[in-house]
Amino acid sequence: MPILRDKGIANCYLAHANRHPQGEAASTTGEKPMKAYPTPLFILLLLLTVLPGGLLQAQNASSSGTFTVPTSIPFQAYLVDDYGTPVTTSSAAPLAMRFGIYINNTRIWYAAYSAVNVVGGSFMVDLGGDYNVATGLDPTTGTALSGTLPLPITPGLISTFSTSSTASVQIEISNGDGGYTALSPNVPINSSMFALRADNVGGYEASQLTKTDSNGNIVDTNGDPVISSSGVWLGTGGGPPGPTGSEGEAGPQGDQGPQGQGFTFQGPWIPGTDYSPYDVVTWQGSTWVEVYYPDSDYTPPDEDTVDWNLFAGGLDYLGQFDPNSEAGYYPNDIVTYDGQEWLCINSPECYPYYAPNSDTTDWQVFAGGFSYYQSYAY
Repeated sequence: MPILRDKGIANCYLAHANRHPQGEAASTTGEKPMKAYPTPLFILLLLLTVLPGGLLQAQNASSSGTFTVPTSIPFQAYLVDDYGTPVTTSSAAPLAMRFGIYINNTRIWYAAYSAVNVVGGSFMVDLGGDYNVATGLDPTTGTALSGTLPLPITPGLISTFSTSSTASVQIEISNGDGGYTALSPNVPINSSMFALRADNVGGYEASQLTKTDSNGNIVDTNGDPVISSSGVWLGTGGGPPGPTGSEGEAGPQGDQGPQGQGFTFQGPWIPGTDYSPYDVVTWQGSTWVEVYYPDSDYTPPDEDTVDWNLFAGGLDYLGQFDPNSEAGYYPNDIVTYDGQEWLCINSPECYPYYAPNSDTTDWQVFAGGFSYYQSYAY
């Protein structure tokens, strides 16, 4: 089984071969010392190899005036086999590895690297990068995720990390038969987590924070001062709107406007009457307004949309039903018959030849009632 070590541990490894717990004799058989997983010294050295890439990225960015927080961790380690021999892979057969980042023993990032070259035991991968050989995996199920978006180690993934948290990397090496072997223990990377969260302050992203220059002036995205340290606007194009001022005094009275147009109510519509614009009449329970100058009106308003506009819809109560009515009945007319109120619903008119209770095509009950016929006669 391969063993993970740091390049700087070799001398310590040999020294430890002659070191035994108190009371035990040193081995004289010439056998190789027992292989062990990384010691605390290895872990410390490994952390020192993880950080510089991220720090260098931040330093280079700051020299150009633009601050960019890294979204990957350069990770370097040393791999030996069961006999302590450094592993070397051929260019034609690199190792397949998987790496998982854990925060408080919960995996929050996972990726498979299909071609990791190991030379003399040393290998290096860019966790969160190396898009050509890496595939993002679901941290919970381990299934492959599409595209390169799952690879970067973004601040959102590590938002739960705090000073009381623990962070580590677990390394898995392919067995060659589709399975993977996890190396133990995990490698602590607490310091790297703080570097990746450098653009987050109190829960706010860097884009949500204001920036100042050496004089205390607030600057825009180009680094130009826009507000002085005393709160004076320095930018171009005018400053932001100030607070609303107090209400001013009332101005002088303006001139009276022109007389508005009124309406003249003329009562029920009468055929043959000359109506003027803005005359208002009632017809079939609705109110109509004249909008044109005709010589005389013989067409009812509801049929003459050139001369009339509907002003307000309504119903027209005409009293007791009259089977001999010469005017007839029209939609929205209401009559009383047999103790009930009936509404004319037929267009263009309800003919009076049939009583409402026997002509459901023209009439419908509007309000039920009773009809009194005095005493019952035998």
